[in-house]
Amino acid sequence: MILYVLFSLTLGLEGGMSQLKGEDIVSSSFGPSYGLFCDIDVTPNLTYSLSFTNSKGEASTNSVIMDTLGQMFSGAVGEDFQSFQGTLSVNWAPLTTSFSPYLSGRLGLSQWKFINGNGDVALSLNGNNFEGLSLFLGGGAGLRGKIAGFVLAVEGFSNFVFSEDKDWYEGFGGYDDNEWIFNVMFKLGKEF
Repeated sequence: MILYVLFSLTLGLEGGMSQLKGEDIVSSSFGPSYGLFCDIDVTPNLTYSLSFTNSKGEASTNSVIMDTLGQMFSGAVGEDFQSFQGTLSVNWAPLTTSFSPYLSGRLGLSQWKFINGNGDVALSLNGNNFEGLSLFLGGGAGLRGKIAGFVLAVEGFSNFVFSEDKDWYEGFGGYDDNEWIFNVMFKLGKEF
C-alpha cells in the first residue's frame, strides 16, 4: 500500500446563491451568497476547507404568542433573512482526475436573523429579536479542478441549522422549528 501525502493551500473567493427553507418559513426566494475560503489538500482524495460566508434572501417566518387566557395567535414576521456562517468541511473525491467530483461533510456556526425592510431586526410577536447563533451540520456534492495553479469548483450543499426555540416568553414565542439553508456556490482560488 502506498500512501501519498501532500500539502497544498488554496485561498480564494466564493459566490452563488442561497435559500432558507423550513416548516415555519412562510415565503422564501434565492438570494446572493458570497465569502472567502481556504482549502488544504492533504492527500489526492481529501481536502479540508474553512469558509466564511454571508448570505441574504427574502424570507418570512411564523411567530406564535399565547395570551393570558391560553389562546394562541400567529403571524408572519420579517421580510429578509441574513446569515453569516463559519464552516469546516471535509471533501472526499473518490476519483483523481483533472476535474474530480466530490462529496462534502460540513460543520459550523451560523449567526442568523430575520430583518424588516428598513434593515432592523424583526421582532417576534412577543417582542423579542428574531435572531440567534446556531450550530449546523450539512452535506453536499461538487466538482473541483486545478488549472495552472488555480482551483475552480462548483458545489451544492444543504446546512441543517439547529435553531429550534420553544421558549414562549424569552424566545421567539414557541413552535419555532429548525431550518435548512440550501446553497449553490462557485469557487475560485489560488493554490500555494
